[in-house]
Amino acid sequence: MRKTVLAVAVVVSATVGLAGGVGWAAVRDANGVIHGCYSNTTFALRVVNTTSRCPSGTTSLNWSATGPRGLTGPRGATGSRGATGTQGVPGAQGAAGAQGVPGAQGVPGAQGDPGAQGVPGAQGAVGTPGATGAQGVTGAPGRTGSQGPVGSPGERGPAGAPGATGVPGPAGPAGVLGVVTFGGALPVMAHGADAFVMVGGVATVRVAAGQRLTGSAVAVLRSTTGPVQADLAVCLTDGRSEPASLNGGDFLTVEVAGQGRGSFAVTGSTVVARAGTYRVGLCVRNTDAADDLDANDWSTGWVMTTA
Repeated sequence: MRKTVLAVAVVVSATVGLAGGVGWAAVRDANGVIHGCYSNTTFALRVVNTTSRCPSGTTSLNWSATGPRGLTGPRGATGSRGATGTQGVPGAQGAAGAQGVPGAQGVPGAQGDPGAQGVPGAQGAVGTPGATGAQGVTGAPGRTGSQGPVGSPGERGPAGAPGATGVPGPAGPAGVLGVVTFGGALPVMAHGADAFVMVGGVATVRVAAGQRLTGSAVAVLRSTTGPVQADLAVCLTDGRSEPASLNGGDFLTVEVAGQGRGSFAVTGSTVVARAGTYRVGLCVRNTDAADDLDANDWSTGWVMTTA
């Protein structure tokens, strides 16, 4: 078990705490911001209503109740290609090319011999036709007409099916789930104690398994007889077991001077293994062999639940 000895701090003024618990909804504003005030002398933090102002001698401290946004998941796979659109209407027929040059005239057939001058008589038979002349050479092709206009585009094909959904990205960290305060007057604490005692008011919180509880408390202690050595911690209990430090086996060992008040601060944090309702508050164990803590003042504190 580890111990840390804190030097004596004598404070003349009393620390005024908040009695009972304050709900989460009462301390955040419309933007999800939590407002608090901490003492410039004792460093005690007090969560306040959003309409409250910090009193003289304290400093305002605000923080967001919402965590940062989670990372974006990877892009889903591309969908399949859509079907091809229908064929566009053919363009108009181009203009006809110019007429080719006529071929050369064929060679005339040979002249038949004149018949002898006969006695005019009956009409003679018609002579055999001469042979046909050779085919003339084909003329060169005319020039190609200009390009006709482009046909209008066909209708758009149907859209392809959506691609598969991408794998979700990891969840981003959650923000603050709730803050509850506690505090109250401190009783006489007898010497020779061997177990922690929860004093000065408690906060009741309900948490799920795996959620974190973080707490802080300030106590003003005094002994009228002499210096007293005591252990301090922020503790929790489920009502069936002894209060235990939020820091596991760790706690803060302080020495309270006689004939004067000392203001002492302690913090703690733990991940709750089992869901349930717990009580959280300041714990004190007066291990001094002879002197009591018999002139104590007040304690104040808070506990915050995060995922």
